[in-house]
Amino acid sequence: MGKRHEKAWMFALARVIRKSDRVPKESESIQSDKANPLEETPASVPFYESTLLWGALSAVIALVSVYLGFALKDIRWFLAIAWPFCVLVVVSLAKAIRRGRHVHGIRLSIILLGSSLCGFGLWQLARTFPPPSNQDIGQQIDQALKKWNSNSQTGGTTQQPTTTSNGTTPLVRSYLVMDGVPRFTGKSASATEGSNFQPGDALAFNLHFSELGSNAIFIGGGAMEILPEPDYRPETLETAYRTFLENRKADKELRANQHKEKWNLFTPSSPRWDSVFAFDRSAGRPPTPHILTQPDLDKLRSGTLVAVVFVVIDYKDGGAIHHFWLCNFLQPPAQSPGIWHGFDVCPNSD
Repeated sequence: MGKRHEKAWMFALARVIRKSDRVPKESESIQSDKANPLEETPASVPFYESTLLWGALSAVIALVSVYLGFALKDIRWFLAIAWPFCVLVVVSLAKAIRRGRHVHGIRLSIILLGSSLCGFGLWQLARTFPPPSNQDIGQQIDQALKKWNSNSQTGGTTQQPTTTSNGTTPLVRSYLVMDGVPRFTGKSASATEGSNFQPGDALAFNLHFSELGSNAIFIGGGAMEILPEPDYRPETLETAYRTFLENRKADKELRANQHKEKWNLFTPSSPRWDSVFAFDRSAGRPPTPHILTQPDLDKLRSGTLVAVVFVVIDYKDGGAIHHFWLCNFLQPPAQSPGIWHGFDVCPNSD
């Protein structure tokens, strides 16, 4: 009896061991199936409840909202950061496709197409809502710091804001504006402006300015130049603007070595005018006014030579520095008083 009980006990123990060996194999196969991200069971979380989907979508909405909220500043690089999150949204949506003969190929196609559409949409958004000027955030911070320090650095050369009877500062400022269009400077018997050009005249126009507002302003440095161009297509005007900026930088460096910039008082009762010239430039020599020839006049009339005028003037109002910009071109046949057109390559005046 003892041996029989011993054998029965051994057989029962062997059955338990075999049964316990089968359980881990089944659990391991289940875990291996769940560990494969490409093979999802029907009991998994639906794609529309996925944390990946809503987390990435929230990031896209937040970044695009920040861009629209700061559209007056050039922070379009936010849109570049938003694009990877758009890709994550597309990937999350593509994972909703679980069945089919070519499920992996379909998912890959959706991801590629959706990512491309997101990139195009963000690029189109940057084109539709561009910043109105070329000033970046660093320049705006620099201007704010200059305004902050202006009260301690006036030296009698800046106009302090006026105050009302109750001691508050009014939200009224003064502006430097053009008084009419650029005026021809051709020779005339009466020695007055407004006459057409003749051979031997300098290619130049008189610019008249006035002050709009009740406060006195101070006129500082600036640059103005006429650039003769073969036409007035947008790409030609863009190239002319870049040339003007290069010439302005070179002239500013030259003036910095000669004398320090001064600020001159300009009141509403004191009209101001200046002349803008076209220059002949050569390396190593100072620019000289361009003298018109008969072929030049013929080209101005026929439209194969277009006078493009660029003007930028710095001025102060209430201690803050502002900028006047003028970008015009003279439409053929270039006869006084002329037909002038503005174009929006230059920054906005402020």
